[in-house]
Amino acid sequence: MKCPKCSADNPDSQKFCGECGAPLTKTEEEQPMFTKTLETPVEAFTRGSQFAQRYEIIEELGRGGMGKVYRVEDTKIREEIALKLIKPEISMDQKTIERFRNELKTARKISHRHVCRMFDMGEEKGLHYITMEYVDGEDLKNLIRRVGRLDTDTVIKIGKQICQGLSEAHRLGVIHRDLKPSNIMIDREGNVRIIDFGIARSLRTKGLTGSGIMIGTPEYMSPEQAEGEEIDNRSDIYSLGVLLYEMITGVLPFSGDSALGVALKHKTEIPPDPRELNTKVSDELCGVILKCLEKEKEKRFQEVDELLSEFRNIQEGLPTTTGIRLPQEPPFMREDVETAELEEPVFVARQEELGRLDTMINKALSGKGQVVFVKGEAGCGKTALIQEFTRRVHKKHLDLIVAYGKCNAHTGIGDPYLPFIELLSLLTGEVSAKWEAGLISKEHASRLWRLTPYAAQSIMENGQDLIETFIPGSALVERTQSASTV
Repeated sequence: MKCPKCSADNPDSQKFCGECGAPLTKTEEEQPMFTKTLETPVEAFTRGSQFAQRYEIIEELGRGGMGKVYRVEDTKIREEIALKLIKPEISMDQKTIERFRNELKTARKISHRHVCRMFDMGEEKGLHYITMEYVDGEDLKNLIRRVGRLDTDTVIKIGKQICQGLSEAHRLGVIHRDLKPSNIMIDREGNVRIIDFGIARSLRTKGLTGSGIMIGTPEYMSPEQAEGEEIDNRSDIYSLGVLLYEMITGVLPFSGDSALGVALKHKTEIPPDPRELNTKVSDELCGVILKCLEKEKEKRFQEVDELLSEFRNIQEGLPTTTGIRLPQEPPFMREDVETAELEEPVFVARQEELGRLDTMINKALSGKGQVVFVKGEAGCGKTALIQEFTRRVHKKHLDLIVAYGKCNAHTGIGDPYLPFIELLSLLTGEVSAKWEAGLISKEHASRLWRLTPYAAQSIMENGQDLIETFIPGSALVERTQSASTV
């Protein structure tokens, strides 16, 4: 599929252009309108033609949101380099050109074997261009498209080299902002070069990028970048996590029908466990990738050197030190754990109340759900009634999940919310304590635990305001990840 904005070729299944991030389903009405002057095509460069009285065209390497990239020979120094010819409509925007000039100064600070060197920015007959190091090889995007998911050794080898290049950039206060497969070049010897620091900006100066402007490609953006917030090196670490995920699984962690939809998923959804998509992924590598993809930047690796160290540990067969607790099966879900069955309490009378509750549960099962409050003086047996009702319902309906919450007359302020807090806690997997205390059976705890991923998804879609108010967000993510993988 050809991008309507930059004309780059993309797989038919891709929702956004891998080069410029534009939606691939744009209608004609959504296309940017330019003047007739800008619609006039730039003279096509053919092999052997000269540009700026210095550069001899060898071949076109590709095209993206900024323009076309050519392999050329610098006739003054007799060396092959890459020349990026900036689109006329961009060249006419003086503020944008000024930004590129400033960013080029920033990018030229980086001198590292895994970062493509930027040379200069020039102008020829109103056309602006950037010269840079030529890398004889292919980009990571093409490699994944050609091979599919990569093996662990290759992923770690590429990941280590990206880390080394980013480490030098971050040391100089430069963040990339647009890490994606098409910006990772791999030469014929397997050496990596990070390209296109053109939209990066120095953290030590304000730069010309406006506040709140979304720069980057939606599928690879950190949650804070998608929000248009100020970002730091940890945003690059998140984007690198997306790259690692795509390399090892062959697919992106999040996709959608719009840039906003993808950005929202990065902010709110839990990525599928890489081990579900590739059974050869080790627990250690899985943990490293998921730590890169933490929503809160404080929970990610704080420096790429930490990630680099983890890669070395994996290669050498040493334990990783990420501190990630990979999903663990709770004791009540394990078959080898034996627990004494809860003793049936002696329960007398209350047949009328139990009958009314039976009627209500039957209505609920027929699709007429309702909220039921059981009230009465302290010590009158409300808790015993609910527990007996729950026991009977579980016995009668083997596939039913029951959760309840209660007030505490001695808690004071905020007491009316306690039933809902207890309910949400149980429905989102906080059941171990009640099982260990003998308040619910192993079967009851297991039913609630298996419900966790579905309850969490419903809350994410319909009740995000409940998170942190009634449910700690970090605990919800942790339990959901665990319940989804056991």
